[in-house]
Amino acid sequence: MTSKKSLEIELSKVPKFPSPKIELEQYVTPPELASAILWDAYLSGHIYGKTVADFGCGTGMFCRGAELLGAEECVCLEIDESPLGVAKALLEASEPVQADVLTNPLARIDTVVMNPPFGTRKRGVDKAFLVEALRLAKEAVYSIHISSGETVKLFRDLANSYGFEVEVLPVRYRMRREYWWHKKKVHEMPVDVYRFVRVE
Repeated sequence: MTSKKSLEIELSKVPKFPSPKIELEQYVTPPELASAILWDAYLSGHIYGKTVADFGCGTGMFCRGAELLGAEECVCLEIDESPLGVAKALLEASEPVQADVLTNPLARIDTVVMNPPFGTRKRGVDKAFLVEALRLAKEAVYSIHISSGETVKLFRDLANSYGFEVEVLPVRYRMRREYWWHKKKVHEMPVDVYRFVRVE
């Protein structure tokens, strides 16, 4: 990949969920946002030659991007079997794993890049995903969460307790129509992109 734009073009080809489950908050990460996060991680030295993981990988967008940016390996964890078939067909050098992120079988990895459930269906699941990521990541965690001043404070404290510094970038999340009750083709909502880097 020679640019963020070329990465975005490739990620726009990643298939949607074949049968998205609202109870798991399954939505396709906007390619423009996924590419921006991955490109930042790549420029920061957290992708190329590294072992990367995506928690709740869906159809494999973040792992596909990590492959294209030279990750040594990308571990794609997803509890739902349905999108894993899509991810397996998409990924070239990574093997998706059906597993519950919260009881995952992983040893430590270098970097986690994820768009976890926001916790609108199961309260606290976003924090639980993040705790696992901070526990396992040796270098960095990149994660998307609903914008909230209370959440920022909570996650800053959490980051400090695990030995990470954190940067928070507010962005607009362009959620495409996924479920039958969605009226708009694209719905925009405020989210925060968190960049956690372990302190030496």
